[in-house]
Amino acid sequence: MLDRLDKGQRIRFALGGVLLVALAAACAAAGFALSGMWPGLSWALGAAPGFVLLLPAARWLRAAITGRVPQRPRDAERRGTI
Repeated sequence: MLDRLDKGQRIRFALGGVLLVALAAACAAAGFALSGMWPGLSWALGAAPGFVLLLPAARWLRAAITGRVPQRPRDAERRGTI
């Protein structure tokens, strides 16, 4: 059964997704600022957390746009694997 989100839940998912995208951009900007002094540290503090934050942001924004509850990862039995 497919659960639908009400208007308040869609707004919360949209705000959360936008905030995560902004936080990812801030992490990337901080990493870019550090790239001149510490290139390895700039990757660890900037780009890596930024990429990780974009995953739930995309899920939440998709839920806000479509109005459907974000799906949890399915078990192996439910995916049809042997």
